[in-house]
Amino acid sequence: MTLTTHAAAGIVVAYWTQDPLLGFFAAVISHFILDMIPHGDEFIFWRLAHNPQDAFGRRIAIGDTSGTILILILTLLFKPQPNNELIVWGAIGGALPDLFMSFQAQLKYATLPGSHGTKRRIVEGIIKTIEPFQKVHGFCHDLIRTPIRLIQGYALQIIFIVWYVGFFLAA
Repeated sequence: MTLTTHAAAGIVVAYWTQDPLLGFFAAVISHFILDMIPHGDEFIFWRLAHNPQDAFGRRIAIGDTSGTILILILTLLFKPQPNNELIVWGAIGGALPDLFMSFQAQLKYATLPGSHGTKRRIVEGIIKTIEPFQKVHGFCHDLIRTPIRLIQGYALQIIFIVWYVGFFLAA
């Protein structure tokens, strides 16, 4: 799923908890639950992991990052909280598993091959630290193996984003 969808869901979950710390962890869990739903965009990550210059993957990543930032800004503007940390931590928690996945892939496929000595040991240590978290993430992604097309997955996510903007922010 897109970071935009995960961030928006994380904000909703954090908002329901009314506690930044609890909201952060609930948002992380919401990410895993949402990733169990087939969403058709899994191949984009692998395109970028193995070829960071992939034009299609880069356009999707830039659009998704922009959407995430836009959702966060709109939420802070139109759904003000006595504690805006709640919204920020919800968005971070919702997006964190995918950010870890991207960070780990960047280290593994781009940094590690050219690393030597101390730098290599540090990179390997970071990868090893993130690995258990990523195994849970991968398990959730693979739990329901029903392939769907990218356009179908994005259509479902757009419906959620429209609900988020139209109902959650307007309420």
